[in-house]
Amino acid sequence: MSQAEREARRERLAALRAAGVDPYPARTGPREPIAAVRTRCDALDAAALEAQPQRAAVAGRIVALRSFGKLVFATLQEDGAR
Repeated sequence: MSQAEREARRERLAALRAAGVDPYPARTGPREPIAAVRTRCDALDAAALEAQPQRAAVAGRIVALRSFGKLVFATLQEDGAR
């Protein structure tokens, strides 16, 4: 990439920001806090969860990955809740 291309891209980026457009928007849709999902589901046992499956969309940072062959567990953290 030439220096002229780099400058043109920076100018377009500055123009977008000046127009109030976020050039790199977050790509997450509606979600629930991890703490709310845990509050809702912690009291349920395996049988209750199997009878009434729960769906949730959460977002956070992966702080641990544990791999056991074909199975992988991830620890997700958001605002102190795991």
